[in-house]
Amino acid sequence: MLRYDKEVDLLKLRKIFLMGEIDNESIEYVLRDLALLNDSKEDVYLYICSCGGYIYDGLALVDMMEMVEYDINTIVMGNCSSMAAVIAACGTKNKRWVFPNARLMFHEGYDEMSGTIREVENNLKEFKEVEKILNKIVGDKVGKKPSRHKKDIFAKDLWLNAKQAIEYGAVDKIWTPEMEKESNKIKLASKSSTRTRRKKTNSGKG
Repeated sequence: MLRYDKEVDLLKLRKIFLMGEIDNESIEYVLRDLALLNDSKEDVYLYICSCGGYIYDGLALVDMMEMVEYDINTIVMGNCSSMAAVIAACGTKNKRWVFPNARLMFHEGYDEMSGTIREVENNLKEFKEVEKILNKIVGDKVGKKPSRHKKDIFAKDLWLNAKQAIEYGAVDKIWTPEMEKESNKIKLASKSSTRTRRKKTNSGKG
């Protein structure tokens, strides 16, 4: 898997980007990066700009986010819809951010089914189970009962601007230019501190 130098630099800053459709390829990058960064408990910043995608791939990321030992700041940019909105809501509580002009959208899942009647019935049963999982995940993260969230998105898209997303409980705060600068300073300060400690340790050797 080839990585550009600037991508490596961003990873050193503990910054990960989930852009475009959520599928095997895009999620693979994010999963690998989360695993690589699990050697430290410093915060990670996951920037999200996506119209959604495949539910199972998204659930893999949601589960991974619960397993790592560090806090994950989710930062919503542009349009964050469908499964991407679910992922954004799964960031660490009080560390879920949204750009001032970004929008989130939750809706009912959908799928195109074909095959024999029994195959369609079986797939529909599975789909309903997955829908229950999603409603519970989002309900828990936004502080609502799963049935309440299901009602909010029934037969319609639930579009939220930054302020509405905060009120709904999907995110916590608005991300500002000052916050972006601060996130970079924290990493630079941490690296400087690490170098200082190493120098002291080396000087103490006989």
